[in-house]
Amino acid sequence: MLVIAIAAALRLDTAIPLPASESEAIGLSRLAIKIALLVTLICLIVVVVLLLIYSDDAEKSIPGFYILLPITMLTTVLMQVYNYLSTRWGSFRFNATSRVLTNIVIAGVSVVLGYLQWGPLGLILGLLIGQTAGVAFMYFSMRKRIRETDIPEQRERPILLLKKYSDFIWINTPHALLDTLQLAATIWILDFYFEDKVVGWFFLSWRILKMPLTFIGSAVFQVFYSKASKEFNAGKNIQHSIGKIYGQMFLLGLPICLVLLAFGPALFAFVFGEEWRGAGEMSRILSLWLFANFVVSPVSCIAMIAGKQKQAFLLAIIEHGSRLGLLAVGGWFGDLELALWLTTISGVIMMLVMMYWYRSIADGSKSRRVVMDEL
Repeated sequence: MLVIAIAAALRLDTAIPLPASESEAIGLSRLAIKIALLVTLICLIVVVVLLLIYSDDAEKSIPGFYILLPITMLTTVLMQVYNYLSTRWGSFRFNATSRVLTNIVIAGVSVVLGYLQWGPLGLILGLLIGQTAGVAFMYFSMRKRIRETDIPEQRERPILLLKKYSDFIWINTPHALLDTLQLAATIWILDFYFEDKVVGWFFLSWRILKMPLTFIGSAVFQVFYSKASKEFNAGKNIQHSIGKIYGQMFLLGLPICLVLLAFGPALFAFVFGEEWRGAGEMSRILSLWLFANFVVSPVSCIAMIAGKQKQAFLLAIIEHGSRLGLLAVGGWFGDLELALWLTTISGVIMMLVMMYWYRSIADGSKSRRVVMDEL
């Protein structure tokens, strides 16, 4: 369902900060929501049909709470739409408050229903109610501005928006799916070549390392996306801003990377127990790649801003393909450390390539001159 949620709005929600006009941004928001509603309806029909087909088969029966999954997916998309709209307007306080509210409600409802022994249904309801609370907060916080900005006479026809932002449908959507599925591919390769405990080590290492890096990186991404979109549309060169972000992220991530390189295994053994020292060994090796990813990822939106999504998708294919391929090579030799070092070195090299490329395409004045020449 997570995979479907990523593509449920055909990634049009991620394009909301880009338009120069506010009416076009509102039009994209409406279109993304309508597409998500259609996908939700289709998923609901599929779930209901499956429930009816297997209702009399005890071995293949589907739990009734599965019908809540498409609705939960819809709330996820709505959260994304309002977050990007809020990002466009620089209302980062709304984003932060919504996330805090969502997490508090999810935790509270899940704990209560868990105490009442509702099982998986309690977890799904906790997520659904929490995200609904976050969506409601965002909507009512921005409702006045949405109404003031949405002028019917200035609305662009949905078919024109679909054509104008087709790269988000045909390129950005598979790109996002690839980014999601590569983690599953990594786990599959580790499970195929190594012991079960290795997968457990990787999963713990990934969660511990990725969570804080994603939290900080996404916050910087939101601020940069809003500012860079406006400056690029105005024909400004934002290469200096990108270089500045690289420097800031480097300084933020360096201490964490150094600590993991020096004490990763000991820290994991101390916190989680000696049996998890292997996760610390993994973290020490993977920290170099994740550190490079942490520095680069906040400015990845420049590919969307500059209209270079095809090239970005190609680089992602090369990056994921090389890392997974080299991970499999190490697995074929039966050497876990070799597999991790190969995938880390490959990842770092590709991050350096992307770092250079992102900065090279960030001159809005050149893009503006090209457009004027074409006209």
